[in-house]
Amino acid sequence: MKKITSDLHPIPHKLLETYPTLNRLRTPGRIHLILALVLVSTGLWLLALPVIVPLILLSLLRSSWEYFLPGLCTEVWMDDDRLMCKRNGLEICVPLAQIESIRFRKRNNPPYATIQLRKASPFGPTLSFVPDVSRGRFCAQLIVDELHRRCGIESTGDMDPMAMSVHS
Repeated sequence: MKKITSDLHPIPHKLLETYPTLNRLRTPGRIHLILALVLVSTGLWLLALPVIVPLILLSLLRSSWEYFLPGLCTEVWMDDDRLMCKRNGLEICVPLAQIESIRFRKRNNPPYATIQLRKASPFGPTLSFVPDVSRGRFCAQLIVDELHRRCGIESTGDMDPMAMSVHS
């Protein structure tokens, strides 16, 4: 098996790996709601403001990656006929025959690949990962091209959108 993801994880995943309790934060329960009502009704919420603002910012930071990169995997390993994806401690195997399309965003920082599956996996219908960029962005493009070749999908990642609009 060959690891195809970068060790340069986006910041939210580093936060979640460093502070696993952030992973367990759920929507407020009844006790949190009662506490919030007491703080607001008595005016003591101003004292809790230095704690509330960072918690809101952390929750926005955590959820923004889920919005822009659905199914972001921290590690992806490629074998001859399957991908092993790891996310939040869970691992799944995705057969290469199940991959419908692969989109590579090489102009983003960091560049990322999004895989659309024919059937939804436990991580959802799309998987995203940051290819290995330790040896440069060109190597990341080679990894995605190899994945295209193994899946039997035509590579559309090299097409420049500006060039497409000029020629059409």
